[in-house]
Amino acid sequence: LVPTQMEIDAGTIILGMVLDTLTGRNPLYRLNKYFENQDTQLLLGKKIDPLKFSDYTVGRVLDRIHDYGAMKVFSQISLQALKQFNIDRSHLSFDTTSVSVHGD
Repeated sequence: LVPTQMEIDAGTIILGMVLDTLTGRNPLYRLNKYFENQDTQLLLGKKIDPLKFSDYTVGRVLDRIHDYGAMKVFSQISLQALKQFNIDRSHLSFDTTSVSVHGD
């Protein structure tokens, strides 16, 4: 959804950010330090030099996502997940900030 001409794709950068957040949360400029001690082959599905997770690369990816539209990216990824995992969509609500249920 967010093409780049960098040596690492946007999805891998975002996955790296998610993994970092789930394990303690480093500042973005230290994301490459986080991956120095990680098995990127195991975590990301491919061997990646930790230096590829530089703050400049992360910033460029975030800029591209912003330009494309973060909600648009989220919506498209969510729809693909629903299709991939064959999730029943008859009872889904997209606006999770104001969901209320009444009755049975």
